[in-house]
Amino acid sequence: MVKFLLLHFGYFALYCLLIPNTAKAQEENDYVMYLDTVGRLASEEHYDYTRVLKNFFSQGKACVVFDYYKSGQRKLVGTFSDKYQMVKTGVFMTYYENGKLESQISYEDDQPVGKCYFWYENGSKKAQCEFVQLKSKEYPVLKVEQFWSRIAIQRVVDGKGHFQDEDETSASEGELYNGFKHGEWWGTDYKDAFTFTEIYNNGELVSGVSTDSIGQKHPYKKIYIPAHPVNGLDGLYNHLETKMRHHQKGKMDQFFSAVPVGIVIEPSGKPKNITVLQHVNSNLKRQIISFIASYGNWEPAVSRGIKSEVSMIIPIYVRLQ
Repeated sequence: MVKFLLLHFGYFALYCLLIPNTAKAQEENDYVMYLDTVGRLASEEHYDYTRVLKNFFSQGKACVVFDYYKSGQRKLVGTFSDKYQMVKTGVFMTYYENGKLESQISYEDDQPVGKCYFWYENGSKKAQCEFVQLKSKEYPVLKVEQFWSRIAIQRVVDGKGHFQDEDETSASEGELYNGFKHGEWWGTDYKDAFTFTEIYNNGELVSGVSTDSIGQKHPYKKIYIPAHPVNGLDGLYNHLETKMRHHQKGKMDQFFSAVPVGIVIEPSGKPKNITVLQHVNSNLKRQIISFIASYGNWEPAVSRGIKSEVSMIIPIYVRLQ
């Protein structure tokens, strides 16, 4: 007999591959994900880097994470306090493929905090910044203190000047005032292939407009809205509980052992690739997938006004009898 319970999970965009149980991990309890250069899902045959969650299938909730380039060189190292939601905690270090340090950022409960530092591939300084919490903002805002160009010309001095921000998923640039974005900014999203312009007032986003690949405009007020169940988390929980009770003919006993389940939410809101990530029997696997699929469509993630595909991990407690 099988029992289920949905564990509370946050709405985080997790760019992870829902790999089959036969996928090769570095160690027995590790979980390996395959990603492309901008963090999109990739296959084991066509990927750019791997993410290894150490001891993912052990009982503990936290785990150390390592990213590796295809060459085998280290790309990232850090710690997740919650391995299912991938909640960052402590210092995260990223590296270029030549081994040079790229960035050093500290996190508390998945939010960046305090001083952070960035370097170019040749080892020269790129930026010295700080994450600060503004009263009117829900999340910390990046305050740029110093910034140097690739040819070592200082473009931002004590928070004033022109700043160029670029990573593997996007690039943007504009003027800074007291270290915060101010006035018009513009950029490109590599992952979803669109351009955007934004208006800021002392670090606050006033408005933005994205232009997709066919020239359609998408106005927005928020940079990102995560995917979530149509009727909220409670709605999804109630749906699964009803399915569980019906399947078990009303019997609900103690639950044991968290089983991680991967799910991809398409831009349309349709769920796909529902995959049980842990070794379980075929009957249990079919039940878990069926119960989650029967919920129907979700509200998709929205990145700068454009619906975007994302992946998530849902931990479910099960009890076998």
